[in-house]
Amino acid sequence: TVESKDSQTILAQIFDGSNLKTIGGVEGETDVVISATHASSNRTSSGTIHVTAIRPTNPYEFSVMDFGPLTLQTNRDTTIDLSKLVTTGNFTTISWSSGGNANVGVEIDDVNKVALIRPKGDFIGDAGSIVLMATEINSAVSAFSTVAPITVEAAVVVSTSGVLEISLIVNPVRRNFLDAFIVSRRKLLSVPTVELQVGAGNKTVLRLDPVEVDRIWVGDFVIDDRTTGTVLLTSTGITAESMVALADSAVIEIGEAGITSGFRILRPGAEVSLPLGSVDRRTKVVLFEASTIDRGTDQGLEPVSDQFVVHATTGKIVFPGEIGLDVKGLPDDRMGIYRKNNDGDWIYVASRIEAGRLVGDFTAFGTYGAFHDELGATRVTSLTLHANFPNPFNPQTQMRFDIVESGNYELSIYNILGQSVRSLVNESLSPGTYRVAWDARDDFGQPVGAGVYLYRLASSHHFVTRKMLLLK
Repeated sequence: TVESKDSQTILAQIFDGSNLKTIGGVEGETDVVISATHASSNRTSSGTIHVTAIRPTNPYEFSVMDFGPLTLQTNRDTTIDLSKLVTTGNFTTISWSSGGNANVGVEIDDVNKVALIRPKGDFIGDAGSIVLMATEINSAVSAFSTVAPITVEAAVVVSTSGVLEISLIVNPVRRNFLDAFIVSRRKLLSVPTVELQVGAGNKTVLRLDPVEVDRIWVGDFVIDDRTTGTVLLTSTGITAESMVALADSAVIEIGEAGITSGFRILRPGAEVSLPLGSVDRRTKVVLFEASTIDRGTDQGLEPVSDQFVVHATTGKIVFPGEIGLDVKGLPDDRMGIYRKNNDGDWIYVASRIEAGRLVGDFTAFGTYGAFHDELGATRVTSLTLHANFPNPFNPQTQMRFDIVESGNYELSIYNILGQSVRSLVNESLSPGTYRVAWDARDDFGQPVGAGVYLYRLASSHHFVTRKMLLLK
């Protein structure tokens, strides 16, 4: 090994484990310490060389400048234009060379006067320095440019394909906690990191713990009295095989709603407004985009917007507010805003079109999304039994009905003679929109014949009957 007491005067390097090269940087004197270690015994001995650098007198004199600091990424070349380092002299008559170092390799293209620099192997971290040697061809006068410090980082790839994902879930027990789950589809070099930044404040690191499922970690984000504004969570993990850094991020908007004033919180794609007296107590309101899109296909719905979670750390809604969602394309009267209930079903909320977006009543905290109802307009204003779809059908059709009051409801199938064929629903339901499929079988599981059938929705006070046609 070798160490120069003043690398600005003399830069000393060991090449190939046995050759010492000293390069004069500026005029002056310094000591160079050389250490040799015996491979078997590890015994070490050192010696010192006093080196003087003088300025040469030569008609071909030239000078180059230091390149300065350099940041590299794993498995990627970085190109340096060597001609721009020459400050005095003719760069076309200058030949370049470099031995690199243990962590960084250098390949010189002396024709085009460029250096290709690439980290070696899977090294990440402080790679030290390298020297680019410039020699004037006609005189053999040399000068050097130092590239230092050199930092090697993992090549960062934003995880758009789900290779690494960060998702947020409201803690089901502690309402002021959000659980941040990190899922990696690749084996990682170590535990991923999650940086948390509130507004323009300093970044902090979220503690992660593994869960029982491999390659999944979880960390708790606490919403306290001081947490207000935009919160950015960024997760990064380095793959074990290719040393590529995968990244994903999530944005949370947090505001404070009170009982004595109105409240508004928004982010791209969603806005929630609460008038005076909407909440029953002072609370933190959290708005973030749902990690996955619930398609709602089993309810005959097609999503037309991103889906958002609106959560409160305490309290509940006692007076309705409004939620606005941007939809993909132009909204029409068969689109509406829905809220997911505790059973995972999407329940329609009264919606309307305003200024090119959907606006709906905000009556409870939860997950909201906009959907296109392929069976018709979703306006729950009365007990309604909609036309089945498809009709005629073979062998399955769907029936949709709207209810505005809680109570026990029955949906049954009858033949044209009024005889009972199939009971589809007989239970207590809450207000909302419901869909039920019939597979053209009776209560005993036997297929029924082709023909006209009646389907009847009944409550304790009202009933509605429609016809449908089964083809065979």
